[in-house]
Amino acid sequence: MQRIAMSTLVVALLIGCSGNPATKYDRPLPDPLLTTKKTEQPARPGASTPVRPGSPPAAWTPPGGIKRSMWKCIVVHHSASDKATPQSMNSWHLQRGWENGLGYHFVIGNGVNYPDGQIFVGPRWRSQQEGAHCKNAAGKFFGLWRKSGYYNDHGIGICLIGDFDKGRPTAKQRESLARLTAFLCAEAGVSPDHVHGHGEVTGKTKCPGTHLDVAWLRRSVKQINASSR
Repeated sequence: MQRIAMSTLVVALLIGCSGNPATKYDRPLPDPLLTTKKTEQPARPGASTPVRPGSPPAAWTPPGGIKRSMWKCIVVHHSASDKATPQSMNSWHLQRGWENGLGYHFVIGNGVNYPDGQIFVGPRWRSQQEGAHCKNAAGKFFGLWRKSGYYNDHGIGICLIGDFDKGRPTAKQRESLARLTAFLCAEAGVSPDHVHGHGEVTGKTKCPGTHLDVAWLRRSVKQINASSR
């Protein structure tokens, strides 16, 4: 009788597991692919963040290479939350109905729940897939006509974790952002003048926040790439 009872219990447990399969909202993201080096001195507002020389990490280049003809601009965002992670944003985007999850191509941590300055290389970048981070209707942007969906179809999305209406990016975040953006401009053929904040494009949001200076980023990218020639 004891053997029969144990068998019944095992069968019941197996039925319970198979009867409640994981949904698409439970799919985890891969582990982070890059940790940047440490920066000792904090960056002053408006000052250029020092960027160490050296070859960019191999993880920044997708397995099949970068589709230069696809990418025309870079759009910078903030998460508007200090506690976000790539995994939590992936879950949120799935819940919003975005079948491919995380809408950004890269995420940069702030040291709260994701390491400070660490760059997460998202699945969309590794597969060279369009983003889901900056919706636009057809119209003129920065003096040029753009089709509907242009900034998702042709824009590389970078999100820094943090709320930059309330505080500033960390020095490590700024360093990582400058290095990554300079690499993307050089390797994807994007002009630094086509690096924009989310709100600069749509005019409907303050993203990436009042304390993330995108003009500083454009200047830094030009300086970095000019010095590497």
